[in-house]
Amino acid sequence: MQVTLKIGLRLPQTSKNRATRENIIQLAKGAENAGFDSLWVLERLIWPINPINPYPETKDGKFPEDWQYIFDPLEPS
Repeated sequence: MQVTLKIGLRLPQTSKNRATRENIIQLAKGAENAGFDSLWVLERLIWPINPINPYPETKDGKFPEDWQYIFDPLEPS
């Protein structure tokens, strides 16, 4: 049985500094030219103001500030 490994990349759609149209286009074109199999995006519709449960990945339990800025993967350009 032959197994094929496929590798994809997540597009830079979060953060004021990284989530720009130009960065997304540049990374997508670079990934295609390099032969990557897929591009991935995340989807989040809300931002918790006062979460009941702390976010486990940060010391203070708050969500990362960069996550407040996100490109919607389904919004037309």
